Amino acid sequence: MNTIDLVFRTEPVAGDPERVEEMVKATGFFREDETAVAVELVREKLEKGRGSGYEFIFAGEDGETVAYCCYGLIPCTLHSYDLYRIVTHPANMKQGIGSILPGKTEDAVRQVGGRGIYLETSSKEQYHPTRLFYERNGYCMKARFDDFYAPGDDKLVYVKCQKKRDCFAQPPFSCPGIFYLIVAGIFHFLQGLFNVLLEGFDIGSPAVHVSVGSSSGCQADNQHNGGNYHQYNAYNPGGAFLGFQRLNQGMVQHPDTVQVDDQCDH
Repeated sequence: MNTIDLVFRTEPVAGDPERVEEMVKATGFFREDETAVAVELVREKLEKGRGSGYEFIFAGEDGETVAYCCYGLIPCTLHSYDLYRIVTHPANMKQGIGSILPGKTEDAVRQVGGRGIYLETSSKEQYHPTRLFYERNGYCMKARFDDFYAPGDDKLVYVKCQKKRDCFAQPPFSCPGIFYLIVAGIFHFLQGLFNVLLEGFDIGSPAVHVSVGSSSGCQADNQHNGGNYHQYNAYNPGGAFLGFQRLNQGMVQHPDTVQVDDQCDH
């Protein structure tokens, strides 16, 4: 397929839910419940339009959709967007179609004043090509949540922002975020070691993670401190994404999770 022949559209049509279901299943990457969510987002967009909060870009040839992406403004933010997924039908892979969709998404977000795009993926080996794909397109991994999806299946959060410090349009390994990742890891390792020395090794039940904004526009983060939630990744006060982890007796802050800057910027 010549990518010049592709036709792009932003509004779903009646047959898209079934076609999206077919494409998602064909990849072999998604569970049944994840496939159901993908289909439901298209149906919600058909029913509610912009009120759904979801935006789409469909790529088609000869009247058939061969790839699509879904994104939307993140609630409680002014200009941060989630990139929910990019899917290309296996029969149309390795033709450069998937590489076009991130750029078109970034253009669409930029046109409405968006400043950053956030996405999440799995740490499983199966998703290694997916992670490489995002890194090649200039996304930097800024946060990791251990055992988020399932034991041994971490959630990785990637970011691309229109700020040099967040590596917009820069190669992933030149991103200053890597420096912050290393410094944050060392800092929290030492902090965790200190807590272990104070409290011992009596580990309770699994930790509970809570995410809030640091600015007044997001719900009061101080309430979490009163409930034995400890902030573990706040470095900059200007609308940063703050993570809180509920610590049971003897449980220490996890050293591997870092801040996602300016997600709730009010």
